[in-house]
Amino acid sequence: MRIAISVIQVAGKCLFDMKSMFFMPFLGQLLHVTFLVGWGFFTVIMLSKADVKKTNTPSDIIKLTSSPAITNTYDLSFEEKYESRDYDSVIWNPQFAFHFFMMLWILQFVTYWVYSILAGAIADWYFTRKDSKNNKRNRGSNNDELSKWPVAAAFMRSLKSLGSIAFAALIIAIIEFIQWVLRYLQGQMKDSTNYIVKTILRAVDCLLWCLKCCLDKINKKALIYIAITGAPLCPAFMASFKLIWQNMARCAVMFMFTKPIMFIGRATVCIGSTVLAFFAMQELNPEIKPLYPILLIVLITWVVGSNFMALYETAVDTVFVCFILDETWNADMGIMYAEKGLANIVQDNEKKSKELADKYDGSDERTKQRDSTVHPLDV
Repeated sequence: MRIAISVIQVAGKCLFDMKSMFFMPFLGQLLHVTFLVGWGFFTVIMLSKADVKKTNTPSDIIKLTSSPAITNTYDLSFEEKYESRDYDSVIWNPQFAFHFFMMLWILQFVTYWVYSILAGAIADWYFTRKDSKNNKRNRGSNNDELSKWPVAAAFMRSLKSLGSIAFAALIIAIIEFIQWVLRYLQGQMKDSTNYIVKTILRAVDCLLWCLKCCLDKINKKALIYIAITGAPLCPAFMASFKLIWQNMARCAVMFMFTKPIMFIGRATVCIGSTVLAFFAMQELNPEIKPLYPILLIVLITWVVGSNFMALYETAVDTVFVCFILDETWNADMGIMYAEKGLANIVQDNEKKSKELADKYDGSDERTKQRDSTVHPLDV
């Protein structure tokens, strides 16, 4: 619990040391919106190519419009058959399936790419020595120094891992695509009385959702490991899963602390801003009806709060992984990169920490003497 509280505090300090990261979530959303606009344009073109089918006009409508004669909105009489678009002919087309799948893949890729950039900048901040005089992190180009432009440096490093990011996004996109296929089938069966098939489809959809959540967590931990060490995706999968497994209790406590804090943060930003806006509008014009402006403010503040807390959650997860790796690599020498509060926790529990580190490593390399602390770029 002490580690969880200290990690959350260090994550907040990290964000305020690199304020440029606050713009990254909005950059990700801008990329999402820009892509969706182009994707929607081509979707409309594809749907316009749907097959035209003729359907019998309901007899009740023919009776009502035949005497006296009534025309439709195009000033035409109602005929016995009318034309309509068969959009299913487009949806079940392999080209549209590929088009839809690429949308899921690219959106997830952008999400993971922004996540990797943030994780890289935070890891760069963590594995940086402080100046003993002003207690600030040293800036420079050496391994133990924080880049003058940490977000830009993390962006450049992420370009080397685009293949790993794309593959991690592909895993999630495949699961989401299967989910959407099942949901489309459920929609087609809404008038069906075959409740057994409906229940099976919903159960499979639920299981896929659980699988997606688990894989998303593992993917994010792997992306953090990649951002720290530059390892390929498959070794990062194994290493990150091993980190989670060997620190299961710590991960559970971190989850227990982080999730409520994230929700409280979103709610505080949303409710606090909405209340202030309401009193401001009443003060300016007491007769104004604030319902619609308030609803708009709630929407905007919830999005802003969600972006900020998502960034904060990324910082917490990255600092936590950095701390575990720092403990594994450098705790035996007593010189860690961790902030004083985190380092003191390890020192207070030196025996237990060593047991966890030895259990995590499981090799004879831990017995080798090192002359200096280990930095991610040295691994």
